[in-house]
Formats: sequence, C-alpha cells, structure tokens
Amino acid sequence: MSAWLRRMAASACWINGSILADSNRPEEAIDTWHRVLEYVRPDDPVNSRHVAARVLKSTGDVLAKMEQQDRAIAAWQLVTEYVDVDDAAELRQEAALALIAKGITLFPEDYDQDSTLENYKDSIAAWQFMSGYVRPDDPMKFRLAAATILSIAGDLLNLYGEFSTAETASRKAVEIDPTHDESWRVLAEAILRQTDDARLPEAEECARRAVDLGPENPVAFRTLSDVLACLGKWTEALDGLEKVLRIGSEDFRISEEPSLTESLIHAVAAGHGRRIKRMMEEAELVEPMEPLWHAVQVELGEELEPLPAEIMDTVTEIRQRFAEKQS
Repeated sequence: MSAWLRRMAASACWINGSILADSNRPEEAIDTWHRVLEYVRPDDPVNSRHVAARVLKSTGDVLAKMEQQDRAIAAWQLVTEYVDVDDAAELRQEAALALIAKGITLFPEDYDQDSTLENYKDSIAAWQFMSGYVRPDDPMKFRLAAATILSIAGDLLNLYGEFSTAETASRKAVEIDPTHDESWRVLAEAILRQTDDARLPEAEECARRAVDLGPENPVAFRTLSDVLACLGKWTEALDGLEKVLRIGSEDFRISEEPSLTESLIHAVAAGHGRRIKRMMEEAELVEPMEPLWHAVQVELGEELEPLPAEIMDTVTEIRQRFAEKQS
C-alpha cells in the first residue's frame, strides 16, 4: 500500500475513533484509533505522522479519564516516536503536550515530609524531555504551558537542593518564554542557593525581572528580598519582605512558611528585629508564627510570660539560628 493510501486509511480511523469517543464509547474509540498505527510508520511524511501523534495523544487522554494511568502513560510516551524536534510547531506541540500530561500523571498526589526527589524524578524527566520540542518562536500559549511546567520542575529541584539542575531547567523556561515571571523567580532562586557571591548580581537581575513581570506575586518579592539581603541591601530587602506580607494570602503564608520564616530569621540576625516584630504584628503573624514571635521578643530584650515547654524549645532553636547567622 502506498504512503498516500496508508495516510487516507489512518485518517479514516482517526475520524471514526473521534466519533466513537464523542458518543461516549471510549473503548471502541481506542480500538479504532489503535489501527492507525498499522498504517503509519515513524519515518513517514509529516502529514501521516501527525495523524498518529494526534491519535496517541487522544488515546492517552481518554485512558487517563478512565483511570487507566499506565496505559495512558504508554500512549503519551509513544507520541515521541512519531515526532522529531525539527518538525513544525503544530506537530511538536502534540509531543510536548503528551509529555506534560505524562509528567502530571506521574506526579504524586500529596506532598508530605517524607517525600524525596525520587518521588518526582519521573515527572521531572518527562518535562525536561518535553522542553526539546519547544522553541522561542512557537505560539504563545504553547510556550507558556512549557515554561510553566519547567518552572514547576525547577522549583522542585531547588526544594531538594539540586540547584544546578534547577538552573538549567529554569534557563530553558525563560528562553522559551521570557515573559513568564515564575521562571525568572525560580532561576534567581537557583543562582542564589548556589552560594556564589560573584553571581549575586545575576540573581538580583533575574529576581527583579520576576517582580517586574509579576508585581502581585508575593513569592517573587520574597526571592528578591533574599537576594538583596545577601548583597547587604537591607533597607530594600526589608521593603520587599513587607511587600510579601502585605500582598500574601493565607494560602501563601501556609505553603511558604518555611522559606518565609528563614527570610525573617535572617533579617532578625542582621539586627532588624524591631522592624520584623512590627511587620509580624501588622501582618497578623503573631499566632501563626508564635515561636518566631517569641524568639524576636527575647532577642529585643523583652520578658516572656511562661510558655509551654514545646514552644519554648522551638524558641530556643530559633535563637540558635539567630546566633549561627550572626557568626
């Protein structure tokens, strides 16, 4: 059978399968779509390969809705056999979206304290692979999806101390979409956490880009504040922290508490305890961050009322952190 006839047969299977899917007959749709692979080869012309890529992407989507995750992941991965990185954007997008879906499906549903980078490695690998299919001149919506996913990968890598790999992921993200604020923030964080003083101005530039592009993103202001603090620009760093507390929602405070606490501890250790105390009062953080609040009080020479032993132990630990940062 000629390549043209095989493409016509594949297109017919694609159309018939789509009708079955729209008629809520998913298994029949998948069986019909699967026949496409009998007619299309990975080295066929682009039009034929595009049919196969669309079929496999749709097959994965339907299987995922049916909660057949392993079959869905296998279908999405197979898309890449029919798409080259040099293909047109419309075809490359099928592969990229399939890999994004694969990574999301592999992503653990819940984060807990026992989670390790190992829990996320398959998702991150799929998203890193995905980035090879995206170019800076692709359609905006396509680039935004890719940059968003890469920034999530970079954020995870930063969380688990893989700062160099996080920098690579976030650099690819800002290359793909230079207007994506979170990608610039993750890049700034990755550079900052590598503790190379010579690169702090580079981290500052990235953090400022993040703030300029996302002026209502409290996490971007926290990252910029951290960079400025490391540069010794404490007035501006504290202004940034104040902005974080002013625009941050309750959800942000809960999810960002470890890193926000670290920023506040750094500021107190640098001698700015009085302003941090005022900021915590104004942001209503006295109760949510009670041990830190009491640690700041002690640091300022204020007397404490009797506290439960577990809270006092945490206060002591925080004060030790003050001392470590001062040394």
